[in-house]
Amino acid sequence: MVEFRLLIRGYFGESSTLPVNQSQSPIDQVSYLIGTGIVILAVVLILFALKNYLGTHKSIKTQTYSPNHKIIYTTTATIVILSVIVFMYLLYILIVNL
Repeated sequence: MVEFRLLIRGYFGESSTLPVNQSQSPIDQVSYLIGTGIVILAVVLILFALKNYLGTHKSIKTQTYSPNHKIIYTTTATIVILSVIVFMYLLYILIVNL
């Protein structure tokens, strides 16, 4: 939530809460990139879900429905792989900060 607030402040021109002489650490920058990537991935997945829904709805109306397992398997594999990567990154941050 804090990162989102900082992102919105940056877009609307409000001042940052960081002092002028304090810079962000590389871990913070990577975390922001991961968070932004997750939001972009969510939007892409929502668009794929909408495409899948509209296609399924059309094929049900025309009585030619055949399930498309390719989209389901690709989406599941993408989410699992990215979840493992984020988990490993968070575990790395935890170990480094000990």
